[in-house]
Amino acid sequence: MATVRFSGELRDQIRTNAGNTFDHRMSAADKIDDSIGDRIYAHVFEQYYSKMQALPDCFFNMNDYIHLDSFGDINVGRRINFSKPMPFPKAYPADFKFRSGWNVAHVAYKYDPDNVFDVELHHYFSARREKLDKLHSQRDAFVQNVMKVCDSFTTLAPALKAWSPLWDLLPQETKDRHLTVNERKSAAAKSAELLNEIDLSSMTANVVATKLVR
Repeated sequence: MATVRFSGELRDQIRTNAGNTFDHRMSAADKIDDSIGDRIYAHVFEQYYSKMQALPDCFFNMNDYIHLDSFGDINVGRRINFSKPMPFPKAYPADFKFRSGWNVAHVAYKYDPDNVFDVELHHYFSARREKLDKLHSQRDAFVQNVMKVCDSFTTLAPALKAWSPLWDLLPQETKDRHLTVNERKSAAAKSAELLNEIDLSSMTANVVATKLVR
């Protein structure tokens, strides 16, 4: 069959698949401990909760989560679930720990560096954000280097010759079309250049690690 060329569509598919190799790690880093929601609620509503319990649920909005935009200066942007639906007031006082967004469950948390609970949670969300940011940077670098491999060749065969794990980033229809390897004379030289410019071994490790967690 005809030699497979790097079309714009194929490059886009490879770029997407390369980014997707980080999905499992990103999902794990994004996860928030199941107890955090109940702990935040108990802390925030501590001085009001006994009085709230004395009233019927119909006096409140019952929410089974909050969407935490931020914790102090840390971007969270994550839904945090409770173990059961919890009562929420119609609005918050000006000095309350929550600042509401478009509804009372969409909140930003006012961090107090002198409060032990706040300091603990600040460390927790800070470590989570640092891990996510690091993974974002690693993903962007990996995708950029994969595209450098693709950009170094006009056809697929010599690119696979230079870096064989590219195969795992190809869509199935492209694999089906790839039957033979017709290497151009310049492919060996380009392969050597890639080895100098890009850490292909670390890229290979990323692809292998992704296959192991499937």
